[in-house]
Amino acid sequence: MKVFKLLEACEVYQPKTIAKKDLNEDGKYFVYGANGKIGRFNEYNHSEEEVLLGCRGSVGSINISEPYSWITGNAMVVKPKSNQLLKKYIYYFLNSLDKKNIITGSSIPQITRKSLEITEIPVPSLQEQIKIVEKIDEIFLSKQKLIKNFSQVSKLCVDLKNSVLKQTFENLLDGNKLTLLGEITTVSSGGTPKKSNIEYWNGKINWLSSGELESLYIDSSIKQISNLGLKNSSAKIFPEGSLLVGMYDTAAFKMSIINSPMAFNQAICGIMPDDKIDILFIYYQLQFLKNKILKQRVGVRQQNLNLSKMKNIEVVIPDLKVQKVISKNIYDEFSYIDNLSNKNSNKNLKLQDLVKSALNKEFAYE
Repeated sequence: MKVFKLLEACEVYQPKTIAKKDLNEDGKYFVYGANGKIGRFNEYNHSEEEVLLGCRGSVGSINISEPYSWITGNAMVVKPKSNQLLKKYIYYFLNSLDKKNIITGSSIPQITRKSLEITEIPVPSLQEQIKIVEKIDEIFLSKQKLIKNFSQVSKLCVDLKNSVLKQTFENLLDGNKLTLLGEITTVSSGGTPKKSNIEYWNGKINWLSSGELESLYIDSSIKQISNLGLKNSSAKIFPEGSLLVGMYDTAAFKMSIINSPMAFNQAICGIMPDDKIDILFIYYQLQFLKNKILKQRVGVRQQNLNLSKMKNIEVVIPDLKVQKVISKNIYDEFSYIDNLSNKNSNKNLKLQDLVKSALNKEFAYE
């Protein structure tokens, strides 16, 4: 088997980029960027299908364009110089590469011709390339079918959770007295100490940003502030068992219950219950009300909730024992659904490993 430098075996170049404003949704031809189709245009700059390597933006993405397409400079075209090298073979070869070896730049990652200079491509006979492509085609087809199934399972898990919440809270909210959240809990936003003052951040008080509100429970934070930072800002410490809710932009209505005392920034609403409130019950009830509450966001550039809207959320508060029974039942059902989802995710990871193993096997050379 012959081995060539990739830049010797292939013509590698970045085509002319067109501005996003020039895209035309009624255009006749597809436009390809770093990660595939990004729109349409009335002209094309490539009449044949081409192998594309994302070099800016979605760095390292591999795609094949349709014939008669406009390919932008955010993708490199990797075109064989000889008809003895198949484009589909190149496509799978690029998929087999460890992208860390060809991506440069720390602040702005990119792939350049220079970073590809040492990349070598094994080139077997045309007949052998055809066999390899057919074999990997079959693996990728199976992968696509399985990914579709995984996606369906993931959607099913989300639907099951929504169904559990609907069955629990729809009648409960409809047939009982409603109370404003701000009347039965302490609701407050947080604050951020001045970042320029090192003394404010040299402490041991856990301080959360809204981007950290991912899991049901949170034990610690990425950053910590000092007592001085707490004193010189609007940040407050909420006790263990409080519920934190994101209010701003993409983090709006991300929620977590804290397992230790914590402070948080102004993009978070803290909800501190008294001894008559089960915070997990509030958490699930707010999950059910999420879509309704998100419609109340305001803003042009950024859609946000605010403290007033959070305080005025109407909730139902039955007896504490009833709250605890309901929250435990939902928790148990959600745990079962999460178990199904995790098994699905593990199968997906194993599939990715199998695909990677197959690619490495076919493109390994001595």
